[in-house]
Amino acid sequence: MKSGIISILFALKYLIDNNIKPKYDIVVSFTGDEENDKTGALYLLKSNLVKKTKLMIISEPTNLNLGLGQKGQIWLEIRFKGKSAHGSVPDKGKNAILMAINFIEKVLNPEFFKKNNKFFPKSTINIGFINAQGPFNVVQDNCTAGFDIRISPPETNDEVMQKINQILSEDFKKNEYEVNVIDSLNASFINPENKAAVQIKNIIDKHVSGKRKIALPYATDGSVLNTQLNIPVAILGPGTPEVIHSKDEYVIIDNIIKSVEIYKDIFLNLDKII
Repeated sequence: MKSGIISILFALKYLIDNNIKPKYDIVVSFTGDEENDKTGALYLLKSNLVKKTKLMIISEPTNLNLGLGQKGQIWLEIRFKGKSAHGSVPDKGKNAILMAINFIEKVLNPEFFKKNNKFFPKSTINIGFINAQGPFNVVQDNCTAGFDIRISPPETNDEVMQKINQILSEDFKKNEYEVNVIDSLNASFINPENKAAVQIKNIIDKHVSGKRKIALPYATDGSVLNTQLNIPVAILGPGTPEVIHSKDEYVIIDNIIKSVEIYKDIFLNLDKII
């Protein structure tokens, strides 16, 4: 995020240094905790700053493509509760690890998700962890599995949770599982033909070629802000999404320089965008 933040600040510095007064007030907000509880975005929603907001730009890395949509997200923990027994007689118990594996096989079925909107990547489920304490010679009666679910429209978070609960209720007794939703964000989407989307894309095209209007496979603070405020929230920033959270994150300097020019043009042409 450092590259997006510095790009916006340099674009604003250009306006200040040249005594340029934009057509609309421009407010920059730095929100924290985006990866976990979205605390910063939720706090911003309560602020008077957003009451009259017409447009938001979030400088998450998009490689200067224009992000108009974001998948929904569910972070889910499910605790499976079996019956303990000695490892030499596994048939005398009920292995919670096997319960988790059977459930995982069903949610990984290619037919689990609806066919997604063609603008979005496919919905996905990642198995983040499976936790069960040893030892070797015990049938485990407790196992917790963590799921990172990314949901593309038209499917909703509620629909996915209904399917998950249906699988659990059909396969296990009520006292054999416990569901804990850690985080849930609905997908957000701006129509590619929206006036703001068209005008911002035109500005991008003046500075760099080959860029597209895209939907992001990951969630950002825009998921909170777009669904709550019902205003255009565009994701646009320097940096390549493919290297996010990798061991060696990097941003190409030319990408930052071009993003400054794009932000400057957006700020100077707000009357045409909004």
